[in-house]
Amino acid sequence: MHLIASLFLSSSAVAIQESTNPLQARRDKILIEALLRIPKADVKKDEKTNALVLRFLKNTKDGNLFLKVIEHTEPENSTQLLWDFAQSDRATDSTAVQAIESALNRQGESIISQWIADNKQKENAHLVVSKLALANHAKVPAILSRVVTDPDATSPMVAVAAQGMARNKSGQTTLIAFAKDGKLRGDAKPLVAGALRSSTDQTIAASAAELFPLPMSKDQKPLPPIEELAKRSGKTSEGEKLFRGVATCANCHLVKGFGKSVGPDLSEIGNKLTREAMFVAILDPSAGISHNYESHILQTDSGEVATGLLVSQTDTEIILKDSQGIERKFPREEVTEFKKQEKSLMPENLHHNFDEQGLIDIVEYMLSLKKE
Repeated sequence: MHLIASLFLSSSAVAIQESTNPLQARRDKILIEALLRIPKADVKKDEKTNALVLRFLKNTKDGNLFLKVIEHTEPENSTQLLWDFAQSDRATDSTAVQAIESALNRQGESIISQWIADNKQKENAHLVVSKLALANHAKVPAILSRVVTDPDATSPMVAVAAQGMARNKSGQTTLIAFAKDGKLRGDAKPLVAGALRSSTDQTIAASAAELFPLPMSKDQKPLPPIEELAKRSGKTSEGEKLFRGVATCANCHLVKGFGKSVGPDLSEIGNKLTREAMFVAILDPSAGISHNYESHILQTDSGEVATGLLVSQTDTEIILKDSQGIERKFPREEVTEFKKQEKSLMPENLHHNFDEQGLIDIVEYMLSLKKE
């Protein structure tokens, strides 16, 4: 059979062309099936065979076959092909993870790390990192650890990376060490706290209990871990009422024209944050402050202290917007101290204004705010 397949491939390879049509696709599939019957060591590494393989890989929708062909033929740039496939809509979660593991087996760490560096501020990049976090490979923890300490990565990307690390003891140990050293991103802390507190390693569990105390609800009872809250569903209509009312969210945020423009416009927040990240944003607003929404504080020579968002600053004046949305101007010559704060302008403990179900309802409402 191997000899027949090899002869068939050799005689048909001359027909290989760059363009692909239904007839060519059928012919390619037959040739690929023939290649798969040849021992891997005997597969030719010539230009025509490589062209056939690359064209087939580009067009096939069968993820399992894609991986099988890569493994058997080892085409040029196979590592990049695997990583590109893992990101594509042709890959299921399962085949994406297999492709990532295969890419890492081919020294693909630099390709993956570079992609993360280039895409760490893009809206949906966390979806790819979530698949990376599921991969069972020794190089994955190191890649994820760089994400959870990166100040420029999006909150959703940090979230999936941190949750991926929290799935095993090695990652848990690293997260505890990062937290103790102040390296762990604030928006990652609430997302891994539950897994670390419930670790089977008593040392890790004890450290987590000290480092990540449970937030309290309105009735001063500890809230469940975020991963448990995220499994529950709420009522969008009730969440909207709270958002516009006792939760005071509309005092600082616009939603489709309603509210005040102090903090970020939340009209499309449902496209930007995961359910878990929504809870973090409410329970710990200083954990992940949006770029350009950092709070600043200044003091004048007369002793006046002002806090707000930086609107602009020049050599002659500084303009801050306070929590009421009022812009205030300060002559630079009168300012004795001016610095960025690590705390958000958004008040802490807003969740004390409503009960546990109210918190879930608000998150449900925020998730419904998507681009129309």
